[in-house]
Amino acid sequence: MSVLLGTGLGGFCGAVARYYLGSLIMDRWKGSFPLSTYIINISGAFLLCFLAGLLQQGAVLSPVLNSTITTGILGAYTTFSTFACESVKLVEDSKWLTALGYTFGTIFCGFLAGWIGYMAGITIL
Repeated sequence: MSVLLGTGLGGFCGAVARYYLGSLIMDRWKGSFPLSTYIINISGAFLLCFLAGLLQQGAVLSPVLNSTITTGILGAYTTFSTFACESVKLVEDSKWLTALGYTFGTIFCGFLAGWIGYMAGITIL
């Protein structure tokens, strides 16, 4: 039951963080590129892989804290569904180059951020 509650609380925090950061970014960004989702997903990939690297090197988290951070906070913070919907919307609006840049940029930079995060995590301990 503790894992379930931790995950739920983490999910609330991650969703609020995503909404707040997304609003801050989009209040300042006026382009058609979905910058807020892009930044959120790339930073989330970095953070999750950083944590994975720490755990790989022997850092220990309780099951409750692990679930709270990974599934709860980072799971609610990042969003594949919004990424997919925004990509489709860009295509529907005939913004093909922006859609391609967003799609491939998110995948490539997400992988790169994850790799950098993981490497940072395994070298920090």
